[in-house]
Amino acid sequence: MSDSRSVFVLVVDDTPENLLSVSVLLQAPGRTIVTAVSGEEALEKVGLHDYAVALLDVQLPGLDGFAVAERIRAEPASKHLPIIFVTGMRKTDVPPKVVPVPMLDLQPSAVPGVEAF
Repeated sequence: MSDSRSVFVLVVDDTPENLLSVSVLLQAPGRTIVTAVSGEEALEKVGLHDYAVALLDVQLPGLDGFAVAERIRAEPASKHLPIIFVTGMRKTDVPPKVVPVPMLDLQPSAVPGVEAF
């Protein structure tokens, strides 16, 4: 189903401005940015392509980014998909017990006011 000449990146955020900002920052020749505005939509789209990486907002309506990551990891076809959480929250604000996948480090986001970890 995937175009073998393109690298696919999944970007999930319920804020249109954030989706646009991240998509523009990631645009490059040979790269296809696929967006979703909810956790449910992300789960529908994750099976459409062989993604190089997924960027997930933590605070989504319905299924949050952690629940989406947990479901992605539960599927054999996507369990090795690299996931980067993108959020306005500080890492210290995220209770450790709600994180279903290990977070190695907090990295500054390229979007002002948004942190990625």
